[in-house]
Amino acid sequence: MITMGKRLSFPTRSFGSDTVPPDSTLLPAWIAERRGREGDLISFLIEQGIHPQIDAEVTHPCAGGTFYTDRWREAVEGVEDGKITDELGSRMGDIVRDAEDLTRIRKGLSLTAPAPHLLGLHDRYYRDSEEAGEALFSVYRTLMRSQRDAGLNSHVLLCETVRRAELEALARQKVFFFPSSLSRKSLSLLLEYQQIVALPPSLLPLISDLMGEYDVHRIVLLDPEEQDLRQALQIRDPDQILCGGFCRESCGEYWKNLVKKAEILK
Repeated sequence: MITMGKRLSFPTRSFGSDTVPPDSTLLPAWIAERRGREGDLISFLIEQGIHPQIDAEVTHPCAGGTFYTDRWREAVEGVEDGKITDELGSRMGDIVRDAEDLTRIRKGLSLTAPAPHLLGLHDRYYRDSEEAGEALFSVYRTLMRSQRDAGLNSHVLLCETVRRAELEALARQKVFFFPSSLSRKSLSLLLEYQQIVALPPSLLPLISDLMGEYDVHRIVLLDPEEQDLRQALQIRDPDQILCGGFCRESCGEYWKNLVKKAEILK
């Protein structure tokens, strides 16, 4: 939080974006710029997603989004047609290149990838759900560590549901779980492993209630309006509040608008 005269300016945090299909007229220049370096459509989408955030001066930019699921799935060895058919392992090439590409743009960026359950894998090899799960979690740890070694700061894991096994295996200081929706039960489970949570303003009463049971370090309000930030200030100090977002369309304007709304009269 930054105090500017009679205004409060809250940090902004991205959890990724889903970019629209690329303008084909931009691809030739992008390909020419990468001469001598490999790249594909996902590489292009990653860059298209991060530049608007940097231009808008988002405090904590984050590349990737749901479109990155295909890349992550392809990085898991031992899978055919969505089925685990062999010992799981990791393919590092494209994953590491993505991290290196982002580090060329700016050091210390984050990247959004799918949580394990979003890969939709079916075990036909281990024949044991716990063993298959641990094997997949081990691959995740390897992939994320390889990207951090290449210059990324942290990861956001998109999830449809909050699952204890995934939290137990993967929730760390550098790994942030970002559910698409939350209930009292799922938020309570999340707070067992993660002291910073992102939620819509409508859940402020719920997080206020749960703060008596769980240690909440910071709240990231998603797409807040001024009245939402004022409501959050009733339960948290200004330096414990951030404004967050996940862009689904018109990302240039979206991120500029998020940064603009992150400043209110004191």
